[in-house]
Amino acid sequence: MKRALRVDSEKIEIIEVRCGEGAITWPSVDSNITRGFVIVWVSGRVVRTSWERLVAGELPDSAKREIVDAAAWAIWLEEHALPARALSIPDSRASIVVCTRDRTDDLERCLDSIRTHARNALEVVVVDSAPSDQSTRELVASRPDITYVHEPRPGLSIARNTGIAASVGDVIAFTDDDAVIESRWLDELLGPFNDPTVGVVTGLGLPYELNSKSQEWFERLSSFIKGYDRKEFGIPSVDPLGAGNVGAGVNMAVRRTALNEIGVFDEIFGPGTPAKAGDDHEFFYRALRSGHRIVYEPRAIIRHTHRRDWPALERAAESYGTAVYAWWIHALIHHRDFRALPVGIHWFVHNEVGNLKRSLLRAPNSVPFDLAWAGFRGSLKAPSAYMKSCRTMVQLGSKKAGDVAYHPTTRFGPRSVLDRTESS
Repeated sequence: MKRALRVDSEKIEIIEVRCGEGAITWPSVDSNITRGFVIVWVSGRVVRTSWERLVAGELPDSAKREIVDAAAWAIWLEEHALPARALSIPDSRASIVVCTRDRTDDLERCLDSIRTHARNALEVVVVDSAPSDQSTRELVASRPDITYVHEPRPGLSIARNTGIAASVGDVIAFTDDDAVIESRWLDELLGPFNDPTVGVVTGLGLPYELNSKSQEWFERLSSFIKGYDRKEFGIPSVDPLGAGNVGAGVNMAVRRTALNEIGVFDEIFGPGTPAKAGDDHEFFYRALRSGHRIVYEPRAIIRHTHRRDWPALERAAESYGTAVYAWWIHALIHHRDFRALPVGIHWFVHNEVGNLKRSLLRAPNSVPFDLAWAGFRGSLKAPSAYMKSCRTMVQLGSKKAGDVAYHPTTRFGPRSVLDRTESS
C-alpha cells in the first residue's frame, strides 16, 4: 500500500513493515520519497507507528533497529506474557451501522470493505442522514443485502440512534462512511463482549491515505491511534472527563442491553449540530459513569480518510475546539460534574492558548497558526453553540415520529432504548 504526499517539496508515503515467521518484510520505496509514516505489523496487529526521515527511499539504520526491537518485543509478549485470548461471540449476533451524508464515493468504498471482511455480520444498516439527493438511496438499492434507512433530521447522534432503532443485533458495531475496515475487524471488536461487564468496545484507526498536507496534520493532531496494547477502562482507572482517550466513534461497538443503563447518543452533540462533535466522548463518559467497562482493542482496525484539503482541516479544528468545551459545559450543567470546570480551564490555558503561543513564537513542532487559531476560535464559541444545540434538538426531537425515545437532555424522560415515540 503506497500513497504519496507532497508537502513543501517533500514526499511522504505510508510504509507498512510486516513481521512474522522469523522474518521482516521491508517494502520497496521510491527514491524520491523523503519521509514515511511507518506502520509495523506483527501477527496481524499494529505494534508501532512513527514518522521517519528517508534517505534515497531507505529508512535509516537507527529507525530499522527501533522497528526490529518493537517487533521482537511484541513477538515475545505474544508468546510468553499475554494471556490467552477468548474467542469472539458469533458475528451473526452483530449489526453494523454506517451513518452517511452525501458522500457516496466514500460510502461505496466503506461498504465494499464490509462485504469483503465482515460477511458474517447479522445485517448492515446504512442511515442516510438529511441527504440532499437520492444518490445514497440508489447506491444502497444496488446492494440488496444492505438495509437503507432515511433519517430527515441532520446530526450524527440522531443518525446513530436511528441505526440502533432500525437494527436487531445483540451488539451494534459503528463505523463511518469515510472509513474502511481491515480483516477481522468485526471479530476483534466483538471478542471483549464475552465479559458481561463490558458495555462498549473501541478499536484503532489508521490513516487510509496521506495525499495532502492537511491529511498529515490531521494524523498528527487528531489521530485515532490510542495505543497498541489492549486497555480496559472503568471508573477507577480513568477520569470520565477524559473519556475521549478510550477511542472514537468511527470504530466502536455497543452492547444493546447496556443502552438501557447508558442511554443512547445525546442528540445535542455530533456533526450536523451546533455543538459540532463530541457525541462519542459524551457517550463514553456516560458509559463509564453508569458502571460499564470500555475495552480498547487495537486489533480491531479501520482506516480513516482524513480531511483532504486545508480549509476542511481548519473547519475540523474549529469544530473540535467547540465540541470538547461544549460537552464539558454539559457535564457541568446537566451531570453536575464540577470537575469539568478546572479541567476545562486547564485545557484551555495549556492547549488552546499554549498552541497559539508556541505557533506565534515558531517553536519547534508547533501547530500551524491557522489550526491553532481555529481551535482557539472554536473553543470561544462553545457556550453559545451548546445553548443553541439544546434549543435546536428540543425542537427537532418534538417533531420526529418513530425515533428512539430516550433523549438525555430534552423533555423526553429516560426510558428503554427499545421504546419509540408515537406518531403525532
